Amino acid sequence: MRYLGTQHTQIFLWDEGSQTLRYGAAMGTEAERVRPLTYRRGQGITGVVAQTRQPTILDDYQAFPHALPGFPDVVATITVPMLFEDRLLGILHAHTTEPGKRFTPDDLRRFEMLAGQAAIAIENARLYDATVRQLRELRALHETGLAIISSLTLDEQLEILVQRLGQAAQAQRILVALVDPGDPERFRLCLAHDAAKPDPWLRHLDLSSGRYPELQEAVRTGRPQVIPDVAAEARLDAIRHHLKHLDLRSLIVVPLIIQERAIGAVSLGYVGQSRTFPPEEISLLQSFATQAAIAIEKARLYEEIQQHAAELEERVQERTRELEAANQALEEASRHKSEFLANMSHELRTPLNSIIGFAELVGEQRVGALNEKQARYLGHIHNSGKHLLQLISDILDLAKVEAGKFVLQPEALPVATTLEDILVLVRGLANKKQQELSAEIEATLPPLRADPVRFKQILFNLLSNAVKFTPEGGTIAVRAYQKAEGTRQKAEGSVQTSGELPPLPTAECSLPTAYCLLPSLVIEVTDTGVGIKAED
Repeated sequence: MRYLGTQHTQIFLWDEGSQTLRYGAAMGTEAERVRPLTYRRGQGITGVVAQTRQPTILDDYQAFPHALPGFPDVVATITVPMLFEDRLLGILHAHTTEPGKRFTPDDLRRFEMLAGQAAIAIENARLYDATVRQLRELRALHETGLAIISSLTLDEQLEILVQRLGQAAQAQRILVALVDPGDPERFRLCLAHDAAKPDPWLRHLDLSSGRYPELQEAVRTGRPQVIPDVAAEARLDAIRHHLKHLDLRSLIVVPLIIQERAIGAVSLGYVGQSRTFPPEEISLLQSFATQAAIAIEKARLYEEIQQHAAELEERVQERTRELEAANQALEEASRHKSEFLANMSHELRTPLNSIIGFAELVGEQRVGALNEKQARYLGHIHNSGKHLLQLISDILDLAKVEAGKFVLQPEALPVATTLEDILVLVRGLANKKQQELSAEIEATLPPLRADPVRFKQILFNLLSNAVKFTPEGGTIAVRAYQKAEGTRQKAEGSVQTSGELPPLPTAECSLPTAYCLLPSLVIEVTDTGVGIKAED
């Protein structure tokens, strides 16, 4: 401190946790004298400046009301706070023992500049230390996480945990205890570790309520339990003989929390002198405990999954055997069904083929001439027989439908002619109930590309249902016509349809506008029967 002309200078650092000033550095003859000293706010000139945060020059230190004994040779002092962003980091202090020596305002300004630079340097050093510590802690947590996820068994998880905690926390005794799910007041499993022994060992100890109050308290509150001095902790009287046997002086117990639920606790014991646990160390241990709790819960879930998987496998095998038996029964029933359909189709085809053959023979007029009405009726018989023969053949197609192999055979179908064929059949049904069946079919309907057999089935079912549910003497009407369902803009080639049926192709539009109407085929059946309920 050549700028002030003195060799007696000290730096005291502010400890926020203990709210005291402690020795940081010193030069001069007082270095060894001030090393063990600490100051509270208002104690001595350093404590007063720490309290007021005002730079101070004392021309006569011995006359200062708060002068401390033990410094009778101090003549004058200069003291300034070291502040960083309005936070007190420490005190920069210098004094002289030369009679008549005084500090000037210029000395104070230079000292304040030095204090500001020192505060920045101290803050940078603290940030660097904090960064290094955090990186070390993150590396330890990362390595612990990798080690834990490499195993799924609970015993291995606990062993990895105590090993990593022993390295990170440097504890001589480690105990991991898990809560018994059936009895929250008891611990069912623990893992003990002694630094004097190379490997941890599993123990099923009696950790019932009252014997380990620090464990119970950590689990109950979900907060770390810090015991700097075991000898001064009254609640440990019941087990002090056990701790004495282990030669423990300090304890910290961290709960294992998973989803806001404590599943156990980790106890770290230290031998020798009692020690304190700063907040950053407690935070690190809590991070380890959180990671451990997740791993332990994962191991528990894995064991449960393994057990459930074994039970499920047994159920699956049992169900598989039941399904195999059911499938065999279904296959047998399907075989019988196929045989029945084949036999029935054969029995029906034989007489029907005879009917069709004789109708063709008579229609060729080999057995005599027919008048126009007889020829027309005979044509109806022949067409109906062919249709019925096709329906019988379709019975065999049921197997194809079930197998997803049924294929339609579409072709260009004359709608008006097809409708007339079906109406001939339905009129015979309507005549029996004295019903009136009328048809209004546009003569210019274009051909429809469809499977003729399926299309006839649809029409026959629709009309036969109308006959069935219309009382005697009722009326049934059929209409077939084209209806404009949408518009197409020629310029863009886009098509918009408002109906559910796709538009049918038509001749080129001759309208003088930019839009062309596209028709849809509509077949309507109306009757005077009971109708269909609205909900159906």
